[in-house]
Amino acid sequence: MTETQKQNFQNTSHLLPNMPKLLDFETLKETLAKYCKTHLAKQQALALEPLTDLQEIKEALSYTTEARKIIELGIIMPSSINTDIIDSVRLINMGATLTAPQIKIFSSFAQTITNIKEHFAAVTSPKIAELTKCLPNLGPLSKRINQSISPSGEVLDSASRILGPLRRDLTRIKYTLHERMEIELEKLTEQGIVQEQIITERNHRPVLLIKSEFRSYSNGIVHDVSDSGATVFIEPINVIELGNEVIELQLTIDREETSILRDLSESIATLTTSIDNSIAIYTKLDLAFAKGQMSITQNCCVPVFQSSSKQGTKYNLQQIRHPLLFSNAVPLNVTIENQTNILLITGPNSGGKTLTIKTIGLLIIMAKCGLHTPAENFELPFIDNIFADIGDYQNMSESLSTFTGQMNNMKNIIANCTTNSVVLLDELGSNTDPEEGSALAKSFLNYFNNNGVMVFATTHLTEICNFIHLKDGMINGNLEFDPITLSPTYEFQIGIPGKSLGIAIAKIAQIPESIIEDATSFLSTEYKEIHSILEDLSTKMSEIQDLKSSITNNEIESKNIKSELEESLASVDQLKLSLINKTKAEIEDKSTQLLSEIEKQFQENKIITSQQYLQHKKDINQVLQMISSPRWEPINVPHKYSKEEIIPNLNVKLHGFNAPGLILSTPDKYNVIEVAVGSIKTKVHINQILDILTDSTPSRNIKTPELLNQNTYPSVTEIDFHGYRVHEAIEELDQVINDNFTQGNKQIKIIHGDGTGRLRQSIREFLHNHPLVSNYQARPTFSSDAVTVAYL
Repeated sequence: MTETQKQNFQNTSHLLPNMPKLLDFETLKETLAKYCKTHLAKQQALALEPLTDLQEIKEALSYTTEARKIIELGIIMPSSINTDIIDSVRLINMGATLTAPQIKIFSSFAQTITNIKEHFAAVTSPKIAELTKCLPNLGPLSKRINQSISPSGEVLDSASRILGPLRRDLTRIKYTLHERMEIELEKLTEQGIVQEQIITERNHRPVLLIKSEFRSYSNGIVHDVSDSGATVFIEPINVIELGNEVIELQLTIDREETSILRDLSESIATLTTSIDNSIAIYTKLDLAFAKGQMSITQNCCVPVFQSSSKQGTKYNLQQIRHPLLFSNAVPLNVTIENQTNILLITGPNSGGKTLTIKTIGLLIIMAKCGLHTPAENFELPFIDNIFADIGDYQNMSESLSTFTGQMNNMKNIIANCTTNSVVLLDELGSNTDPEEGSALAKSFLNYFNNNGVMVFATTHLTEICNFIHLKDGMINGNLEFDPITLSPTYEFQIGIPGKSLGIAIAKIAQIPESIIEDATSFLSTEYKEIHSILEDLSTKMSEIQDLKSSITNNEIESKNIKSELEESLASVDQLKLSLINKTKAEIEDKSTQLLSEIEKQFQENKIITSQQYLQHKKDINQVLQMISSPRWEPINVPHKYSKEEIIPNLNVKLHGFNAPGLILSTPDKYNVIEVAVGSIKTKVHINQILDILTDSTPSRNIKTPELLNQNTYPSVTEIDFHGYRVHEAIEELDQVINDNFTQGNKQIKIIHGDGTGRLRQSIREFLHNHPLVSNYQARPTFSSDAVTVAYL
């Protein structure tokens, strides 16, 4: 290297701590500025720089998030403020008295601040609510200004006690003056000495236009002469006194208005600190709402800065898009594990490699500025700085080649990057001899990897791809090309290097076939083998991706089916509840009507006796009590226990039953089981099982009813009263009848035995008088009279 070249390295070295210009951030800031209402907020948007403190970044993101949520609720920023107010504040601080229009600006500003306080009073967003609470109450200032200054910026008559009368006096005197001037004009016109029949002013005095040759014929004071000398402007002598009065009154009015404006200016001067703070808060809100609106427009997400971790995902960037390409941007998915420091992207020219790393870099800068990022998900570690080597550093005036400029930049990056930095390197190893370029590129990447610096790089050099493949902490990636049209699809793949496709593209460009064949013959065997392997890998990756897509689609379809089933079940439950309620209502209505009819007949001494009346009333009330019991309530709870857990001989607690039940069967295909509760057997759905009782005592021995003649007798509930006292049997039988009637069972087999016949006789008398029993009889096939069958 020559001395001149060494000097160039020393003199032209420049630090690039962040690269907003290279990454289109300046253009993005111009887009953001368009969403701002005020010039001050626009200036802040254009001056936006990435923040370096994580807490400050999170706070800025909170303001953007809250502003977006408020906008989505339909709440927008109140009207803009007139930024001329800043110059007016400066003048007041210098002791100046403002004009009426200047003071009126403060009234509008105070009203806007009041509107903001009221506008966001009910907002639950903590950051913005806290900010608006800091706004001062400028309502009294606005009220006072409005009492003195009109909407058009003029001092009102009511601004002081004397201003109105003074102005009315002035109007009266001016009217009198004008009348006298018209009389004088008419008289002089008749004399033929008037140049033009108009009344005008010179030096705030009323004058007539007199021909210069008749100047001596008009008594008065000359205030002006025309340029040609043909006309003199004379104030008639007989209106001079009135003119003096007009001048004096006008001066008095001017002094009064000045006094009013001075008082208002002094009042504003006492509030300049509050006004400055209000301007600052409004500007901060304006910028936050501009960020929120841009987030909505670009369909952004909130970036998440992860806490440092040795395992898991370092970067999870899903469906990221370049914010300046709008709908033309193809979303990219980039996932990088924590052990990876280098991502090398390869592929043909115009395939989107540079755009990919610029998109990643720009979105990182956006996140560091408190902006939302155009993506579905944007998770990353804290980044202290972004460094980039993108573009042409050639400088003819300083005798710098592109490669020399590139090395200058790399020197600065190496000197300033940290383990929390991100480095973007475009076309690594280019602009010099390919072998030396590859060697340097591999060395740079080794350095960054060993020092834990995250690098997103692009290259065309196959040798660097092979190097990446063999190194821990480094991974290849590529942007796909359509294999048929050789046009970019911009779909990003991690794990496989891309292909340059130079010869294939040359063939599409219709380079002569002989040249294409000659070029292919120059490719090494190793190169051809590598590219053949890459094609196979690419095909397999596509197949895997298709399989993943198919699985994802199946999962989505399954979720949709599940959702539809749940909706259908909900509809069934609603229908069931509706039917139950309708049935209950009908029973209640009929019972009430029947009760009224019985009472009417009893009161009219018709047919029924007192004993019958009481019995009927008891029966009806029993029915009403029954339909109000828990057994008539629909069950909307999910299965507490699986089918496998429900086995015979388990004691369980059932919905709608006070007594425990004994499971007699396994669930059928409809999840229905047979249970015994007390002395009755019934069928219930498994979602009626509230609990499995592990410590309950064994249930009374319940026999499965025998069918003596299956064609003649249906299955019935069976209850055995051997060993019961009469009152115990009657009490139990009443409950059994009620339960079977509720469950829809039509027959009950009652085993009471022969014995003395007392229990049999008591049971049959009870059945004869029970309102729910239609008939009863002994089993005709039994030789003894030990069994009675009740029909409900």
